[in-house]
Amino acid sequence: MGDYEKKITVTTNDPEQEKVSLRCKGRVYVPLTTEPARVSFGRVKRDQKTHYQTVTLVRGDAGPIKPEVAPFKYSGLEAQICEIEPGELYELEVSIGPPYPNDRFRHMLELQTGIAQAPEVSLMVYGTMLERLAATPGRLLFPEEFTETVTRSAKLKWSSGPEGRILSATCNIPEADVKLEKNSRGDTVVKVTIPEGTRPITGTRDLVIQTDDPELIRLRVPMRFQRTSTKRLVTQSPRGNVAKDPPVRAATLQPSNLQESEKTQPQKPE
Repeated sequence: MGDYEKKITVTTNDPEQEKVSLRCKGRVYVPLTTEPARVSFGRVKRDQKTHYQTVTLVRGDAGPIKPEVAPFKYSGLEAQICEIEPGELYELEVSIGPPYPNDRFRHMLELQTGIAQAPEVSLMVYGTMLERLAATPGRLLFPEEFTETVTRSAKLKWSSGPEGRILSATCNIPEADVKLEKNSRGDTVVKVTIPEGTRPITGTRDLVIQTDDPELIRLRVPMRFQRTSTKRLVTQSPRGNVAKDPPVRAATLQPSNLQESEKTQPQKPE
């Protein structure tokens, strides 16, 4: 925004003047400014029906504005503009309501300015929803090679309202056995078992939890496959990955050569 100046160096094939310096001058015009620059809903509670944020749109230095919200599709998100002072000042009301996403939401809202030289500006809208259904841990870690049968499990917990019903749990690994069980506390647990001898798997796959809840039709839990290392082992815990060093053997002193070894031997009495 405002005036700027830039130095440009041009290389030529003239042996007497191999380089020529040019100065480029210009002015950047801003069609409008938004206050605040981004719309943050923070951490949103599901028990409130709709959440609102207001953004002030102020004319920039490119002339009178006539802002409009460009058409968009994002479930639960709405935006509308109210005129305060024609061509100069407007208010944009942004709201998020059900059906809510399960975790984070993020959308780039495009505003049409009414200025031909800068027809659109972008406004970031984001926030975090309290999860309707959460898996603990949030991802399952497996080795790449299966020299033995490996089982991983995650606890599924509902929040914000009555519990929904979990319909199924599947993953895109034909050899895997996926089961839904109840633990001793009555919590729903999903277990994934991959048998010994399964072909090596690399990268990340998805464990898909299907529900009857309209706010969360399916929950995806990443399944990561990592190469095991003798230098550093990674295990799974509810709080994430915990790296553990391998056990260290106790050090023992050894003689450096035979002569020194002989010196340490007790002398026999003559």
